Amino acid sequence: DRGWTLFRLGRREEAEAACREALELLDEGPPSLARAQVHSLLGGLAYGRGDHDEAVAQHEAALALREDLGDQQGMGKSYNNLGIIAERRGDAAAAAIWHARSVRLKAAAGDRPGLASAYNNLGALYWRQGDLSRAAAALGASLDLKRRLGNRWGEAVTLANLAEVLFDSGD
Repeated sequence: DRGWTLFRLGRREEAEAACREALELLDEGPPSLARAQVHSLLGGLAYGRGDHDEAVAQHEAALALREDLGDQQGMGKSYNNLGIIAERRGDAAAAAIWHARSVRLKAAAGDRPGLASAYNNLGALYWRQGDLSRAAAALGASLDLKRRLGNRWGEAVTLANLAEVLFDSGD
């Protein structure tokens, strides 16, 4: 919690130090969701400073723990994070695979907020690749979920993404 709080306050170096300290303690015990969350936060911090190799290593460590613990929701988050990094690295094919895995897992787990986010990420990826019909379908699915959830801010974000797709397609 301390690492997350420091991260949210913009104190990233302190957040990373707190996370490393937490890992030292957590590594003494059995695999845990807390350990997975710390690895995920370290991955986010590494991504933020542009260290994509470290970000991947941390998110893969989080994913391995989440798989061992059967944490489907967490696995979906890891898939999304790895998809974002893959796209940033220029590997759109890998990004699509990671995001599609996230969509499948979140749908199976009934994680509707996570599914809406995963569809939005997948749609935005398709849009940047120029696959406008698939982008519109994914973003439409995200928008529908966000409306049913009453997520007005998320709805606005997805509508803006969908507007870009429709503009580019000439609709």
